[in-house]
Amino acid sequence: MKGSFILTDYVQKKIAPGVELLAVPAGRFKTNELAIHLAVPMEEQMAANYALAISAVSRKGKAYPDMRALHLQLDKLYGAAISVTANKSGGCQILKMGITTLDDRFALDDEKIAEAGLELLMNLLFDPLLGEDGLFSSADIETERRVLLEKLAAEENEKRLYAVMQMQQIMFAGDPYRINPKGTKETLLAATPESVTAAWHRMLRESKMLVTVVGSTDPEAACAALRRRLEGVERAYQPMPTPHFVARCEQVKDVRESEKIRQGKLVLGFRVNMRPDDPLAPAMRSFCDVFGGGPYSKLFMNVREKMSLCYYCSARFARQNSYIFIQCGCEEENMDKAVAEILHQLEMIRDGDCKAELESSRIAMIDALDGVADTPNGLENWYAARLLDDVFRTPAQVAEETRSVTVEQLQECAGRLSLDTVYRLVAEKEEVQAQ
Repeated sequence: MKGSFILTDYVQKKIAPGVELLAVPAGRFKTNELAIHLAVPMEEQMAANYALAISAVSRKGKAYPDMRALHLQLDKLYGAAISVTANKSGGCQILKMGITTLDDRFALDDEKIAEAGLELLMNLLFDPLLGEDGLFSSADIETERRVLLEKLAAEENEKRLYAVMQMQQIMFAGDPYRINPKGTKETLLAATPESVTAAWHRMLRESKMLVTVVGSTDPEAACAALRRRLEGVERAYQPMPTPHFVARCEQVKDVRESEKIRQGKLVLGFRVNMRPDDPLAPAMRSFCDVFGGGPYSKLFMNVREKMSLCYYCSARFARQNSYIFIQCGCEEENMDKAVAEILHQLEMIRDGDCKAELESSRIAMIDALDGVADTPNGLENWYAARLLDDVFRTPAQVAEETRSVTVEQLQECAGRLSLDTVYRLVAEKEEVQAQ
């Protein structure tokens, strides 16, 4: 373990209602990570439009009217690279546009590369290339639509991811969390220049906005630049919606689907009787790791290794949505046994039989937390993941919480779980033709 937790202090600045800048001063990296994160309420008809809007603004802007002009500007910034994502958390869709730049120390003539990179991001987001009618062009929307449709197809073809998404559809039926943050084929095809432009205006006006700056950028200069940009935006920020909370499941849903696949997929969704700000939430992270995290976990050691019921078996805790899901690569004939053993291992933790696993987990988790500060991308992802929280916390603070987790707390955490959904993706049976 490194044990130093260097570079985890941050500077947090409130720019306007619903707009913050978070800077992590770090002068030892070769690159800087800068990003603009936008949280908007997850809505069935808006998700595709928001995803198309953030993609469209990343390709060109008024200052860079085509991709060639944008690439020339990126080349001037020593090969800077732009990235765009659309994800979900709580009751929100999380849009991100980021840029990776060379650190200023390696620039010629004392150039401020990171500041120029942030300016480029703001040029794209706040001043995109619109037509004389004030709309994104049909050609640009069609290009981004095609890209997102290809991503949806790729998600469906990646059966491990597809199985988790299907479980979410069943477990969160009627809940905004079930919605794909990229939209659906139907909503993408229905999007128009008018609807995408309206989504862009709305996300600038109403989103919760976090600008993250990791590297040697001057936080005060970044704040001043962001304030100037916001002067031209009529903000009407409203707090983000609180996710729908279900404390316990009263009746388990068991769904089976068959496709032409070689390896079956088994996904279990557990409700967790714990709101995001519950004092026991830090212990729940450790519980999830002991249950199905590393190679020392209950699920790995027993379901996978000892009983050979699956090819992989892991757990993940979604704190904002108060649930844990277990995903397994599993043949159909082993699925019932795997479900039974997963529940048995949960009962073992409830009974307090997890001391050795907790010690191994503590070492691994603290080492992983120490490693967050090893890269600018690691630090950027750490703080961006807490966009919906009221208070940001450093990896060092979380490590201290992890050190103090007890077996008794894990027992209480295990008692907070109730099985909600079992989803099975199995191989289609080949029909035997009569001779």
